[in-house]
Amino acid sequence: MSLLRNMVARLERQARNTPTDSNPLPAEEEHGESYLIDKVRSLDRRPEKIRGGKGYIHGSALIGICPRRYALQILSGDTGVRPVREQDRIMWAIGRAVEKHIREQFARAVKRRGVIGLWRCKCGKTKREGPYSPGEKCGSCGQLLSIYREITLFDHEHRIAGNPDLLYLRPDNHKVRTVEVKSKKRELFDELKAPEPTHIVQASIYRRLGIINHMPMDDKVSIIYGSKDYSFRGTAYKEFHVEPTPDNQLDAMW
Repeated sequence: MSLLRNMVARLERQARNTPTDSNPLPAEEEHGESYLIDKVRSLDRRPEKIRGGKGYIHGSALIGICPRRYALQILSGDTGVRPVREQDRIMWAIGRAVEKHIREQFARAVKRRGVIGLWRCKCGKTKREGPYSPGEKCGSCGQLLSIYREITLFDHEHRIAGNPDLLYLRPDNHKVRTVEVKSKKRELFDELKAPEPTHIVQASIYRRLGIINHMPMDDKVSIIYGSKDYSFRGTAYKEFHVEPTPDNQLDAMW
């Protein structure tokens, strides 16, 4: 009973929200018609830090890059940010959800075998990069290393980093296939007869990073599109296997 009384007393103190030095009461503010949305927008509109990490440029940023601007950023010590609109945040969130769904469904269908990533256990103490290894467990918590995280590939010489949407070992030739996942509005999705050139370039950049990291990369790349809108007709997915961007074009970007 003493345990129950202590719990009730703690809940009563929390309900009173008694301010302390470590938990001060927030300043009073009006609860207007757009209170919640205004809070969301305040974070949505914060500038977005350019991906890549300290001293590195993300592979996707090589597409359409202005070398002079980037050089000036490096020389000035600027970490690099870009303005963002709330519409961008929602579009990115939808795209990430589609990417996650396709990757997770594929991984479940193949029982994770051949899927390449950063695999960790539930406690997070044990991590391993590479293809999923069935039965491998953490020495601390005893759980399987079955939680997926994107792998980051580096070209340390040119200071380029990249996070492929999906890498997997083909079951027929045991080569690593690079997959780029994109989402499209239904009307644009229906019109797709081939992948967009910039999406091929992005997948090809990750393929090159794989080669630099001594991975046995496949000769082609895959571009997968998911439809953002519900439709009773047709499929929600389109898959293209294409030749990568020619080396001379990637050389120019590097």
